[in-house]
Amino acid sequence: YVKEERAKAGIDASDGDVLANPYMLYEVTRLRSDAVSVWTIDRGAFPDETIRKKHPLPEPTALDTGTDARRIRALSINVLEDAAANGNTLLPQDQVVLGIRSLTLKPSCEVDADLMNVAKDEFDGLVVDVPMANNAPALQLGRLAEMGATIRTAITKRVQGARLPVQAGWRKLLDEHLAAAGAPVGGELEEKAREEKTAALKELAESRLSVLIGPAGTGKTTLLSVLCSHPPIAE
Repeated sequence: YVKEERAKAGIDASDGDVLANPYMLYEVTRLRSDAVSVWTIDRGAFPDETIRKKHPLPEPTALDTGTDARRIRALSINVLEDAAANGNTLLPQDQVVLGIRSLTLKPSCEVDADLMNVAKDEFDGLVVDVPMANNAPALQLGRLAEMGATIRTAITKRVQGARLPVQAGWRKLLDEHLAAAGAPVGGELEEKAREEKTAALKELAESRLSVLIGPAGTGKTTLLSVLCSHPPIAE
């Protein structure tokens, strides 16, 4: 409630903004170490019935129902942030709805598809629609959508770029590295493995975008060691 402290904390919100939507305090601080919990805001917005009757929140702060669009937006963000922490960068809309409905809240937030579609008009880019392959609606945090767009732009440029002219005797460099490491020589399987590693080194060096995958013990670290030790690449 002290505007100078808000400015110091990097919270770009006026008194009027906070009064109009107290959940904003959660939304703008949620990635900070000293974040304001959405549950703190929710408890303040919906105190015990006796307190609500004696000290009702005035307009424009007052929330009339448990499915107020401001509450749905904040709870959607919370569900999506939890999903992101577990590696899911978006969720089907029905999963977000079910996630909100399963929260232990008082009063509960009995959101459904229709209410979510109405509330989405108030999401202001904090949560965005992302249609899935089957055209079913999905929701994604706006910050992750921006990250995705940035990554796609960078990768597209790399994929469309010309291959890099890297001249190197990868087989010789690989053999020398393996010999120094005391790796066994000879044998049909070993020779085939080294041929594959040589081809992989050439691709890694010349491609503007490549992904090296493989189970443990297949030589990924060895390949990267050889690649990064080549002077033109090391520089």
